[in-house]
Amino acid sequence: MFKCCSCCFWCLERGLRCLNQNAYTATAINGTNFCTSAKDADVILAKSSTNTMAINSFGDFIIFLGKIFVVCFTVFGGLMAFNYHRELRVWVIPLLLVALFAYLVAHSFLSVFETIIDVLFLCFAIDIETNDGSQEKPYFMDHELMVSIHSGSALSSRLKRLAFLSFYFQASFVFFLVIPVAW
Repeated sequence: MFKCCSCCFWCLERGLRCLNQNAYTATAINGTNFCTSAKDADVILAKSSTNTMAINSFGDFIIFLGKIFVVCFTVFGGLMAFNYHRELRVWVIPLLLVALFAYLVAHSFLSVFETIIDVLFLCFAIDIETNDGSQEKPYFMDHELMVSIHSGSALSSRLKRLAFLSFYFQASFVFFLVIPVAW
């Protein structure tokens, strides 16, 4: 019962964390209060979910691969260092600790980039929603970003499949590695 409740609260916390991040961004852009900004950000992201969420999920998957890449190279370096010093008999536990700390450091640094990607795509969605590109209301986004996002709409179905595979891969990683450790 306790584990079920803790899992539900973990899911609630993850949802509220995403809501808070988007609400703070919308508050900074629009200058409205927190609840209004949270509602506006949710509505805007729901309207532009076709392009933005597929590209955002693909970006999150690339960042996840970056974390795994850092851990693999760190473990490989540690393995080479332990192979060089043959007097060390037990090298599995220090190597696992190195892998854990490498993942924590990579997660700390790459989470900043993940937040930046999320904020940029929310700013993109708000700019598309509030401006129409005319002389009176020009777009504030970079022209290259606009072209890449709109050309990405042709690739939207392919990105949706990649986003689903990304979610499936990350969810299975959490299910098989993180949840058994927590239980």
